[in-house]
Amino acid sequence: MSVDSQPAEQKIVLIGANGMLATEIRKHLPDCYDLKGYDLPDFDITDRQQVLSLQQNAPDIIINCAAYTNVDGCEEQQQLAMRVNGEGPGLLAELAKGIGATLVHVSTDFVFDGHKRSPYLEEDRPHPLSVYGKSKLLGEQQIQQSGLESYFIVRSSWLYGAGGNNFVETMIRLAKEKTELKVVDDQRGTPTWTDDLATAIFQLLALPPNSSPLTPYGVYHYSNEGECSWF
Repeated sequence: MSVDSQPAEQKIVLIGANGMLATEIRKHLPDCYDLKGYDLPDFDITDRQQVLSLQQNAPDIIINCAAYTNVDGCEEQQQLAMRVNGEGPGLLAELAKGIGATLVHVSTDFVFDGHKRSPYLEEDRPHPLSVYGKSKLLGEQQIQQSGLESYFIVRSSWLYGAGGNNFVETMIRLAKEKTELKVVDDQRGTPTWTDDLATAIFQLLALPPNSSPLTPYGVYHYSNEGECSWF
């Protein structure tokens, strides 16, 4: 499906605009969009007044790439994780509902427990084990319970890309610093390139809003093909 079929000059507000995925979203932005980005330290997704003030931009689309993604850090700072990953998306949903915008929220495979031995489907019941997963699930629930109808929740896994804090960059750095590396071999997943995920998000946004028989809105899973362990 072409991503060039959107009406001209739709306005996008990009939250977490300096992050790894957001960088690719800016890079792949079709000509039919006008984008304005927001990120720390100037913008705080947990500040309701700041979030709702974005209505002055009259965005047609809000893309949320902001998240506290440090899994170990979330265990140590649970309240912060719940605010950023859980409450923040709810505030964006409130904003989107109030101005009639579409919300795209990026979520994670950590909302599942990892016990399934085949790919997770959108209909599978979440069961997060970590604080990070629980906080991301809370964010999804805040959106779903907000009354907003025009939203995409896009769950992905093991993101990597240029200029970001990810496993690939970490291994490259450690390989330069150490003569021997120790990596867990009991965690398997599907690494996903941010370039591809950014393209997929714009493909979702290009779907007709009244696709028959159902609207295209809801929860989507996206990852690249194949699987591997961290090792």
